[in-house]
Amino acid sequence: MKKIFFLLISMILLSCQQHSVNIDNFQIDTNVYGGNKIWAHKANDTLAAQAKSCQFGGLEVDITYSAYQNQLFVGHELSDSTDGLTLLMWYNAIANRETCRFWFDIKNLSADNADSICALIENLSATIKKRAFIESQSDEALLKVKKQGFMTLFWVNNPYWDGESVEEWTAKIKNKIAVLQPSALSSWYQMYPLLSDSFPDMAIHYWHTPMEYSQKNAAFTRKLCRPRNVAVVLVDYDSPIDY
Repeated sequence: MKKIFFLLISMILLSCQQHSVNIDNFQIDTNVYGGNKIWAHKANDTLAAQAKSCQFGGLEVDITYSAYQNQLFVGHELSDSTDGLTLLMWYNAIANRETCRFWFDIKNLSADNADSICALIENLSATIKKRAFIESQSDEALLKVKKQGFMTLFWVNNPYWDGESVEEWTAKIKNKIAVLQPSALSSWYQMYPLLSDSFPDMAIHYWHTPMEYSQKNAAFTRKLCRPRNVAVVLVDYDSPIDY
């Protein structure tokens, strides 16, 4: 009973916390992000990538690494490699690939394969390190990715998933930030506004936003975009929205 009560209180804190931290002075680096916070979620095929690359601020794509083939494949699971769509093929299908920005969600990134993965991504383009974020929740993997010169995106958990208080969670994440020094933080939309309020000096990426377009969902997307330190909001809409 106590555990259920704690989870309910934590969820209330997550959803109802008001903007108590001043983030008005935070500036998103337009050289990195451009001027559009709305990015396309799961552009996991060449048609989606081609259609959305010129409309949205950037593309998020799921990637898996095959150690056996030393190859990166587009897909949520390693079994998707049977489709044969490599990251290089996907990238080359995008007309504006040399200016487009990317969020690479590498599902099986680890400290053991980070160097090999970075080498494959670096081969995509001489400027890819300036336009691509590599996401992970693994501290060790992110440290290796950062050492290779890539922008890193630290995947942040929800405190109530692990039964943590907000205070414990905030202290833990601050310690990790001090060590990892990531380029940005990412988490699902239900962490708004706690994540952007708790870390006013960090760029924030939100994902898992409501999938279907509606006026209500679009209004919520606009709300997510309001804080200055929110750099990216992933959407599944066919077209971007004004915010």
